[in-house]
Amino acid sequence: NSVTLDGFIIKDSYHAVTIDGNYNEIKNCNILNSSYGIKINGYYDKISHTLKGTHNKIHQNKIFNNGYYGIWIDHGENNDITQNEIYRNEIGIYLQKSHEHLVAYNTIRNNDIGVKIQGGENNMVKRNSIVDNDKRGIYFCCHSHNNTVYENNFIGNDLHAYCYSGENLWDFGGHGNYWDDYDGGGVYVIYGENIDHHPSSTPYDVSEPSYEIYITAPKKNEEISGKYTVMGLSEKEGKVEIKIDDGPWMEAYGTFSWSVEIDTTALSNGEHTIYARCGSSSSSVAVYVNNAENEQNTPSFTWYALVLSLGMAIGYHRYRKRRYS
Repeated sequence: NSVTLDGFIIKDSYHAVTIDGNYNEIKNCNILNSSYGIKINGYYDKISHTLKGTHNKIHQNKIFNNGYYGIWIDHGENNDITQNEIYRNEIGIYLQKSHEHLVAYNTIRNNDIGVKIQGGENNMVKRNSIVDNDKRGIYFCCHSHNNTVYENNFIGNDLHAYCYSGENLWDFGGHGNYWDDYDGGGVYVIYGENIDHHPSSTPYDVSEPSYEIYITAPKKNEEISGKYTVMGLSEKEGKVEIKIDDGPWMEAYGTFSWSVEIDTTALSNGEHTIYARCGSSSSSVAVYVNNAENEQNTPSFTWYALVLSLGMAIGYHRYRKRRYS
């Protein structure tokens, strides 16, 4: 309970973060390349006679490229999911039999399903950009009802909203949602009694996320030598390039987690700067190269072998010439 996780990169796990308590906060983290991103388990603790999985906050994180769910809340209550960017997961946010959550001011894009609410009620979904999800933007099923969805932007999803076996509210206080396929003809019908009575003709203002690129190895002022693999993390999809000092840009391998090998023996000993960029994002780190003189300036073994072979051949030729002349 009451734990704050702030500013971490958490990746390459089965469950990156699991919460079994209350009043915890996950913020400013990058959570990626795992089977599951963040999971909150809700249950009744018979020892303390309290409900677990409540009043947690997931705030201002980037949760991406996870195999299954970006955020999965199972039987939780009263948790807040705000101002995150959630992308490239199978399901961005999955509320399973979870109630009274706030899902607001998130960018939820390029997942298979943006938001799935299964058997949940009294959840509020507002002011999110739900964009370019491959199957469904938001998906209600299994008697989900009395959830409120308003002031969201639904843009470029294969199917913006899918809802059955429950009635939910799609507008509040005269404000509905922006649907990019709305034809301006009155209400926007989702399914059956699920109707947006006040669809917006223009998108709502949801802050565009910013993206960073990080160099995770080497560390600042680290001493490196020989062949070294520079590694990092990019929050944005796209080509990653690095360069050393004023040298040419070199393309790295990988998209989110990236790497590229450099040969420091081609550099002078001393301080150098490694730069990385992806789109408009960039970062740099200062390092110190320290190669021994015999590693940096001595010809390679192949060159020595060639010189030795030529010398032996010339000597043998002279020997034969003296012997048979």
